[in-house]
Amino acid sequence: MLYFTVAMLMAFIVSNVASTYVARRDLINTTEAALSIATQELDEWVYYYRLPMNGLPGSNSDLVPINCSDAGQSFSRELAAMDTDKLPIRIVNYRCDGYLLGAVVEQEYRLPFAASILGVDSFTNRVDVKVQSSFR
Repeated sequence: MLYFTVAMLMAFIVSNVASTYVARRDLINTTEAALSIATQELDEWVYYYRLPMNGLPGSNSDLVPINCSDAGQSFSRELAAMDTDKLPIRIVNYRCDGYLLGAVVEQEYRLPFAASILGVDSFTNRVDVKVQSSFR
């Protein structure tokens, strides 16, 4: 009986930890995909009319300029379209400096084996993802 209890406890722990890791990885992948699509919102004025600064220290000459307001709307729209879970992804923070996009997002996830006795049936994943687009 003791072995069965220990085996069930280990299965409970391993299943919950594994599903937590998979849910976190899925949230990171979804956020990266939405940010990658948002980096395609080109800041045309900076792109076409800036002075060439190749080789200057501290210049962003290798990076594609991003229109921050359009990228924010595109990111929100893509994230909502990619979210297929019942529990929505919430944008905690969105950052854009014209060349780098970043976001902190969170999503609540239900554990496959809830420990209702301990009051644990879900957890919140919070990830911070950054993306930039460069010339190729």
